[in-house]
Amino acid sequence: MARKFLSQRLAIVATIDPAQQSTTGVGSTVVDLRRHPEVVFICQTGVLGASATVDMKLQTGATSSPTTDLTGKSVTQLVKASNDTNQVMIGIRRSDLPVGHVYCRALVTVGTAASYTSLIGLAEVEAEPALSLSRTTLVQVVQS
Repeated sequence: MARKFLSQRLAIVATIDPAQQSTTGVGSTVVDLRRHPEVVFICQTGVLGASATVDMKLQTGATSSPTTDLTGKSVTQLVKASNDTNQVMIGIRRSDLPVGHVYCRALVTVGTAASYTSLIGLAEVEAEPALSLSRTTLVQVVQS
């Protein structure tokens, strides 16, 4: 059967659940890039706290606890003055990984004041049905 819907070609492979994030770094679910040719991480902010900042970067590793910052895979800092209710996105391909690294995660760090954030990581699925590779927190898919 041809996979014609985008929802059949993309899997939700990483998340940071929507919440008021304290002034610390929060890592997304770790993604094994041996299973996906490409992943895009999308972070959303709500109304930021007074003078708050939000940073997002990608980290990789050879183990399922990646901690190595990936050069060129970070966003320009979001700030309260101009970035309430904004989105930022970072994409990564297998070929972007350092030699020996297969795992990746996004790290979102809030500074100065707690702020609402969330993140979703989407991956193109090569062969398996996307739904079977999505996070177990995905509760419904609607398409016609």
